[in-house]
Amino acid sequence: MRLFGQNTVVNVISLRGLELGITDVKDCTVTLKGQIVEGDYLGQTTTQAASLCKGYAVKFTANATSAAIMDLIDRINKARRGEIADSIEVVTTLNFADGIRRVALPDVQFGDLEVGIGGRTDMVNFPFNGQCSEMSLLPA
Repeated sequence: MRLFGQNTVVNVISLRGLELGITDVKDCTVTLKGQIVEGDYLGQTTTQAASLCKGYAVKFTANATSAAIMDLIDRINKARRGEIADSIEVVTTLNFADGIRRVALPDVQFGDLEVGIGGRTDMVNFPFNGQCSEMSLLPA
């Protein structure tokens, strides 16, 4: 089956509920991080391997089509400093020929925040790199 497209939304969720939704996402990549652990044991003829889940990484680029992107950056910074209890959730909708699947990455933590300022005719891009410990499939 061919994947027809995706739509990504970045939600800021506070104690009061959904506060901010960013839909101007240009691209999104989700990585299921893992590690293979090998061990040699007495009585075994070959090395035994096991895989471990190391969490999930998410990378996305948002275009600056509204000032809401600056609100997202401000909330990420305040949450880092413990000033607010906001949680950032990334939800990607995948459109397959046989149906829609929604992938949710709750409580994403972000590293460095950048602003990509190109030429006068280019859009300002905001690349985000984050990680979280859970991923879930939501009903379409």
